[in-house]
Order: sequence, then structure tokens, then C-alpha cells
Amino acid sequence: MKKVLYVSFILIVFLFSSCDLTIRDNVDTIKSTPNSLNITIDIPEGEIDKIVVSSVMKNEMDLPVHTAEKTYDNYAGGDIIYDVGYYGKHEITIKTYKGNSLVDTILKDYIVTADNYNIALLSATMPVTYTSLMLADDGNTTNPINATYPTIVTLERADAYNWDALLPNMTDCPFIDGYKTGNNGVWWGYFISAYKSYVSYLHGLDPSSRFHFIFNDFDAALIPLIAFEAGLKTDDFTTVLISDGTGTYSTFKSVFGSGGDTDSSLEKYDELESIWNNVKLKAQAGDSTYMDDLKDHAGLFPWLSRYMMDFVPILINDPDLEIKWMMNRNNEDIFGNSKVYFEKVKSNANVLAINMNNLLSALTEEEKGTFKQLYDLSLEAFDEADNENKQIMIFLGTRNDETKNLDQFISFFTNYYGHEDYALFYKGHPGDLSNDNKAKAEIIEKYGWQELDAQIPAELFYFFRPDCIMGGYGGTSTFDVGVDISFQVFDGPKSAADITHLDRSEGYVEIDSQGRYHAVKTDGMECYWDPNNPTDFDFK
Repeated sequence: MKKVLYVSFILIVFLFSSCDLTIRDNVDTIKSTPNSLNITIDIPEGEIDKIVVSSVMKNEMDLPVHTAEKTYDNYAGGDIIYDVGYYGKHEITIKTYKGNSLVDTILKDYIVTADNYNIALLSATMPVTYTSLMLADDGNTTNPINATYPTIVTLERADAYNWDALLPNMTDCPFIDGYKTGNNGVWWGYFISAYKSYVSYLHGLDPSSRFHFIFNDFDAALIPLIAFEAGLKTDDFTTVLISDGTGTYSTFKSVFGSGGDTDSSLEKYDELESIWNNVKLKAQAGDSTYMDDLKDHAGLFPWLSRYMMDFVPILINDPDLEIKWMMNRNNEDIFGNSKVYFEKVKSNANVLAINMNNLLSALTEEEKGTFKQLYDLSLEAFDEADNENKQIMIFLGTRNDETKNLDQFISFFTNYYGHEDYALFYKGHPGDLSNDNKAKAEIIEKYGWQELDAQIPAELFYFFRPDCIMGGYGGTSTFDVGVDISFQVFDGPKSAADITHLDRSEGYVEIDSQGRYHAVKTDGMECYWDPNNPTDFDFK
């Protein structure tokens, strides 16, 4: 599946039998002007009216990873501009013609590099959205992700994106093949070796280039796995670690606790710092046993990248590294009251709390259009509601929500609001698609709701249609980025302390301790509702 990793004997035979075997001895090597994939090719003077330029980029194993060709008809003299497609070393073949007669074949090698590269290997929804929003802000150099740098990107749930409409300066990784469609839910961590190879390859072409890594914060192990194993020194790279919206905070609390008389979080911090310092020294020295140290620490974590998900506070305080931690919130309500939070995180300049709506608002109309193309974001689903003058209501699902009273909740809102005045939409969790979940699909269809593309972040629907009513299961990360919530639902009884935190919502629905569905509105009205009598709302 990956040309950089797996090569069979049959493939080798094919390559040697199908490629041009022109001998390239003593070919001129030209280092192109940095920071552009367009190279300038000098054509000798002569009677020429057509030029055909073809190129081959090979990996460090001398296997082709990218080929391209362009014909220049009606050539009138002078230099020509050719797009090589990717940063790297390209073998260029230039054939010049007069009429249909070949005049000359010119061979040149071009090394095409950049001063800085963004290397984005991302999963989940929020990290991808944050990154693409900053990259869409063309020319902005104040964001922690610099949009002017070329970005090599791999995104989990790859079929959710329009790879023919990548943002300016964005390319996929040429050392990976065949992952861009049809792999929803496939963990792209299998491509770590390819990224390590590509970074090492680019670093070898120009050791002065700097690399700016963008990873999920629970994939912090990619720093040694890619940066150090590719041969980079600490001055050669920076890193932005981005929260997925929920895992960050639950992990932090589980590792460092929530304060109190038994707070031992600083001792835990010191323990992790000691492990990291040893891992860092080993990884930089090429000693692969550092992974054994991480595995011993992590125990039975099933995913390689998760071995360092608890090290982020240590990483952002490492004086040898330039690492920022980006999230949508930074407060003790989320992180707890541990000493590590107050002493290492709360006021740390490397911790960036950035509101997604602010990033969306910063885009020009043209940039918003480019951004929407990347996501294949269409709002046509709302056209019928607009034509019928209906209010749009979007219910945000969660993972496996058909087992969390989804049927009853959808029934409640269907009967409470009805289809006459409201257009009812369900937007599922991007990791739990109805296409793969028959039970969920049947519930949504039964009540006549329409489905929105689950792989598109809910924040985008709300931003581009701020008139919609947004709600869903309590705890949804969308509610933490400044979206006005019109309703929340809970799966099971909640304490009074939990309910007091719902000051942004107009109402909530929960299952009370007697198993009844209990609804509360801001005007103080309450009602009890029985799913067996769905049209009966007993207001108190």
C-alpha cells in the first residue's frame, strides 16, 4: 500500500520495464529558488515551437513517488515555468520539437526546497479544523500555524476532504500512496515511517530548513518518532500540539488529579519529566530502546502514539524545545485544581486558548470559500427549510448514541417541536457514521429527521448558519467554543451541581432518578414526559 515501505519483486520489474531508461550520467543539478514549487527552466535558443517537460521525483530508495508532464505548444522563446508538484529532488527531461521532429533532449536535476515546512499529521475533528482555519487565513503570520509556509498534510477520515481543493501552500505527503479516499476511521499512524522518511529526505536536501510539526496532543510520541528519528536537532523544529476537545482534559485529570489535601501532582510531574529526559537523550542518539521505556511506562496502551499522551505538560516546559499547546479552553473547571495545573499550565505562555469562531470570523469571504471547498461544505440541505420558512434545529450526536436513549430523545424533540415549524436535522459524531450503524440510521429515519454530513465539524454549520438552533448531548466539545446552546440532553440522572453549569442553554432534558424524562425551560416551567405517550407533555 505504501510505495515507500512495501516493494515487491513484481513492482521492481514493472518499474524497470516501464520507465524511460535514459542514462542520466553527469546531469547538471540545479538548486531552485526556495519556497516555490514552480521552477524556471532555461531553454537554449534555436528553431523550437514545442516543448514537452516531464519529471520524476524519487524517494531515498530511488523509487518514483511522483511523476508529471506538461506540454508547451506555440513556444516563442525564453524561459518556461514548470510546477514540480512536491518539494524534493526531481529528474527533469526536456524534449524540444520543431513541428513533429525532435530537436533535442535535455536532462537536468532540480532540487526544490523551502526554508520552512509545516508538517501536519492529524486525526479527530478539532485539530484538523483549527489547522485548516489557520492555513486558510492566507498570509497570516501571527497565528501559531504560519499560513505562508508550505504544509505537508495527512488527515484521518481522509474521504471527508476534497483533495482537489487543498488550501494554498498545502500538499499531501508524496511518500504515501492511496490513503486519500475510502479509509474513514483508519488510523493513519501507519504512515509514521513515511513521514519520518520524507522529513529526513528534505532535511538532507537542505539542512538549514526548519520544520514546524502539527500533531494532536495525544500523539505527542510523534516528536521522537518523526523529528528525532529523522535526524533533526532541537533547534531544527517547533511543534504545535492541538487538543481534540475532550481527551486532553480527561487525561490531565486522570494523571494529575484535581487537587485537594492529597495532591501529589508535582511528584507525578517530576517522575514524567525524568522519563522524558531519558527518552529524549536516547532518541536523539539513535537508541531505539527509548520506545521500550515508553512502553514500560504506559503499560497496555493499545496505540503506539498514545504512549506519551500524559507528557504534554512536561513537553511545553522543556527548555530545549519550542512546543505550544493549543486548545479551546484553559481553566480549572476543565483541568481541575492540581498544583501542576496552577504552576505549570494555567499561566504558561506556551498554552494557547483559541476560540474557533474567532478564527472563522478572521477569514475574508474569499478565504471562507476556499475553506468550504476543502471540506466539501454544502449548505443546500437547508434550502428546503428556508423556502418553507422553517426554523433549523440541529441535534448533535455522540458515539454509540443509539445505546444512549437516542430513540427517546429524538422522539421527545420531534413531538415537542414538530415538523410543521421546524426542520429537524441530526449531525452525528464523525467517528460513528450512520452508514456504518444501521440501528442509528433506523432511529433517525423513523422520526423523519434529515442527516447532515457527520464528518464536517458542527461549528462550521453553526458559523455559516448562525440562525440555527443547536443542541445535543451534554459534554459535546462543540459547546465549548462559544456556540450558543438552545438545548442540551443528558444520558441519565445528573446532580444539581451539574445542572447549574448550564447557564448558556435555554433548556435541558434529562432522565431523572425515576426514569422519567424531565424537561426544564428558562422561564421555570418544567414538564415530565413518558416516551410511551410521546405527545403528552405534563407541564408544572
